[in-house]
Amino acid sequence: MGAVDYFTTDTLRKKFEPELRDEKLPHLGVALAGGGTKASAFSLGVLQGLTSSGLMAEVDALSSVSGGGYAALWYYARMRFDLPPPEAGSHAPQQMARFFADCLPSRYVRAGINDLRLEDCDPINLTNDTPVSNDRYRYQNALRGFQDVFNDSFSYTTTETDTRFSADALVMGLESVAVMPLGMLVNGVFDWELEVSVSQHRYNSGIARAYAASPVKCSDGGCEMRDRIGKRPVQIRREGRTRQGIGLTFADLDNAYQRHGAPLWIINATAGEDRTPWDFSAQSDANLSVFEITPYTQGSGLYGYHQKQLPDLSPYRATVASAAFLDSQQKAVTQPPLRNVLGALMGATTLSWGTSYRNTLSTSDNANTQAHYIGHKFLPWPLYYAHRFTPSRDSVFIHLSDGGQSENLGAYALIRRGIETIIISDHAQDRKGEMGDLCRLKSQIRKQGLYLTIPGLADLDSVCNQTRHYPLGYDIFNWQHPVLLGCVSNGKMAEDCSRTEEQTVLPGEYFARLFIIKPALANSQLTDALTAMGADCQRGLEGQCAATIMRHCKKFDRASGWNYADAPSCELLGFIAKNFTSADGIASDGCPFFPQHATVMMTADSSPWVYGAMRDLGAYYAQRINWFFSKADPQQVDGQRFNQVAKAQKATPIQPTDLILSRIYSKKTDIMKCIHPQRLRSAAID
Repeated sequence: MGAVDYFTTDTLRKKFEPELRDEKLPHLGVALAGGGTKASAFSLGVLQGLTSSGLMAEVDALSSVSGGGYAALWYYARMRFDLPPPEAGSHAPQQMARFFADCLPSRYVRAGINDLRLEDCDPINLTNDTPVSNDRYRYQNALRGFQDVFNDSFSYTTTETDTRFSADALVMGLESVAVMPLGMLVNGVFDWELEVSVSQHRYNSGIARAYAASPVKCSDGGCEMRDRIGKRPVQIRREGRTRQGIGLTFADLDNAYQRHGAPLWIINATAGEDRTPWDFSAQSDANLSVFEITPYTQGSGLYGYHQKQLPDLSPYRATVASAAFLDSQQKAVTQPPLRNVLGALMGATTLSWGTSYRNTLSTSDNANTQAHYIGHKFLPWPLYYAHRFTPSRDSVFIHLSDGGQSENLGAYALIRRGIETIIISDHAQDRKGEMGDLCRLKSQIRKQGLYLTIPGLADLDSVCNQTRHYPLGYDIFNWQHPVLLGCVSNGKMAEDCSRTEEQTVLPGEYFARLFIIKPALANSQLTDALTAMGADCQRGLEGQCAATIMRHCKKFDRASGWNYADAPSCELLGFIAKNFTSADGIASDGCPFFPQHATVMMTADSSPWVYGAMRDLGAYYAQRINWFFSKADPQQVDGQRFNQVAKAQKATPIQPTDLILSRIYSKKTDIMKCIHPQRLRSAAID
C-alpha cells in the first residue's frame, strides 16, 4: 500500500473489480473485531445502533474477525432466511430492525423499573412470547438463552448460579482423552489434518446454534414447557433451524450484496504461520498472514488473492475458522519457548481448533495436482515434513485459524480497499486500556507507508511501545469520549485528523476517517447516571434506586453537542446497578467486570443479562455516529462536524496512566469507588 499509485482509482478498480457493486468503489465500511462471545454481544449492539439510526443501509463493506464474525453470521443468516419474501427485493438492511426487537427483562420489571420504549417480558414465559407479539422477540430471546456456546440447552440463569460449564468441561475433558489416540494417528503419525477435536465440535456447534439457526415461533412448535421455577411450568425455546443457517452460501451473500444492498462481507482468518513445535520464528506481518474470504476472492499476501474458493469452505465454516482462538498456529499471545510447548500440547490433546483445506490456490502445477496431495497423505512422520521445503504459498494445506492472531480489528481489509470512512468496533478484552489491537494495526500499516492518528489518545506511541518495567494504559473506567475519532493517511501524518473541504485530493492520496467504539465507561451523560446511581443503589435494585434508573434511562435529550443517541437503556443501567453493588460483579482491582469481561471466561460462561447489557452499550455508542453524517448525502461525513470534534478530542485527550499505580482501590461494593466523574472542558462536545 506504500506504492505511489496504490490508492489511485484505476488501481483500486483493477485490484478489486470482482467485488465492486455497480462499478463503484466502496466508501463506508464497518469493522467488527474479535473477542469471543463478548465481541459478538457488543457487535450486535453496534449493528443494532447503526440499523436504528439508518446508517447501516449506507454501509458498503462489513469486515469481521473471530467473535465479531458470530454477529456478522447472525446478521446475514437472518437476512437470507428470515426476511419475508415480499420484501426480499427491497433494500435488505432497512428491513433488519425487526430482528433486534426485545422486551425489558422481568428481573428489572420486578424491581420497579419500566421503559416506555419496551414491552415488559413475561416473568415465567422465558421465550418472551406474548399473545399479541407473534413471537416477535424470538431472535433476541434465542441469542440470550443460547449464549453459552459450549452448552446445548436454553437457559436464563445468571453466571454465578450457572454450573453447566463445569460439568460440560469435565465431559469434554474425558471425551478428549478418549479421542487422543485417534488424533495422534491421523494428525501426528500422518498429516491428514482431520477435525477430531471434541471441544472444537462443541464450540462450532454452539456458534451455529446461537448465531446461524433461525428460531422457530412458539406457535409452530419452537418452544417447550419445562419445570424450572419451583412447581410452576416454564416455557423455554428449542434450538432453531441450525442446518438452514449452516447452509448459508457465498452465492447467498453475492445475491444479498449485488441485488439487495447488503454490505460486502469480508471474513478475516489467519493462515501461513508455521505450526511445528520447533518453529521459533516471529509473528508474520498482517499483509502476509491476514487471509480474506469474500464471495468473490479468497487469499492473503502470502498465498495471493484468487477468484476461486477453497474446497468445502462456506460462510459458516469460514466464521468458525476465523474464531478458532485455540490453535497451534497462534504467535500473538505467547512467545517461545512457552508458545512451542503449548502448541505441542494443543496438538496432542486435540485442542487445536483451526481448520485445514487443500491448497487449491497454488499457482504451481506440481503443488496443485491430486497426485501430490494424495502422495503427501501416504507419508508418515517425519517424512511428510519434506514438503515444508516447498514455497509456503505452494503448501499442501492452507490452515485457517483465529483472525485475531494476525489483525484483530478487521480494519486492515477495509484500508486495503481504500475505504474512506471506517467504523471500528474495538471490543476485545482490554481491561488495562493498553490498546493492543490499535497498536498492532498502527505498526502494521506503518510498514506499508501509512499513518494512524488518534487525537483523543494522548501519547499513543508511548503506550504502544511500552516496556514491562513501565506499563502504560488508558483508564477504561473513566472514558471521556463516547466515540474516538481518528484517521489513516499516506504521505504525511495528520496531527488532528481535520481536513477542510477545500483541500485538493491528489491522485494516489489516501485519507480515511475513523470512528472507534470501545466498551468503556463513561462519557458525561453515562457518568451523570452512574453518579446518581452511586448514591441511591447501594442496597441493590429497589425503591429510590429504581426511580433513579428510570429517570436517567428515559431522558431523550439530544440538545447537547453530538449526542444523537437515546439515553442509556434501562436494561444497561439496571445491569450496572445490580452488578456494581455486588461483590460478584467487582474484580480484584476494585473495578467492575463489566464492560471488560475476560474474553475466554465470557465465551465459556455468559448469561442473558451480560448479553443484554453489552448489546445495549454497543447500540448506545453506535447510534451517536449518525450525527457526523450529512443529511444531504447520508454516506458522506460532514467534514466540519468531524473536524470540530477531532480538534476538541485533541484538546482534551484521554491521558495514559501508570498501570502499576492506577488501581489502588479498596474492594468495596460501592458503585463509584472505581468510576470518578470527569467533565470535559468544552461543554459543547459530549
